Amino acid sequence: MQKGHSLSFPCTACSEDVSFDLRSLQQGPIQLHCKGCKKPFVFEEGPLLVQIRKFLKLVEVLKDSEDILSMTSVAIRIGEKEVQIPYKLLLTRLTSNLEIEMEGKKVHLLFRSEPAKD
Repeated sequence: MQKGHSLSFPCTACSEDVSFDLRSLQQGPIQLHCKGCKKPFVFEEGPLLVQIRKFLKLVEVLKDSEDILSMTSVAIRIGEKEVQIPYKLLLTRLTSNLEIEMEGKKVHLLFRSEPAKD
């Protein structure tokens, strides 16, 4: 079960992490401030918010399918050796990046879905 879905990115002014709960995007545009330099960031309605919301829906579907996925695994074969990795383990470590351009700089948005327990 997931306890939090967050997005973080480095501030374009001071490089400190700016993060927030993805569920706050469901209500519409959001304004954030860097904790270090207080620089404001605004996420308005548009393609980026649409994609972030789609990602959040994907995470929710994976969460709802946890009981089914906990019985399955991904196999990785190298030569004659094969390693089975349970989906449940993969889901507890789900981290994704999205590269966007902010103020003329490439910025990596880091999505995190944190487990309630390991």
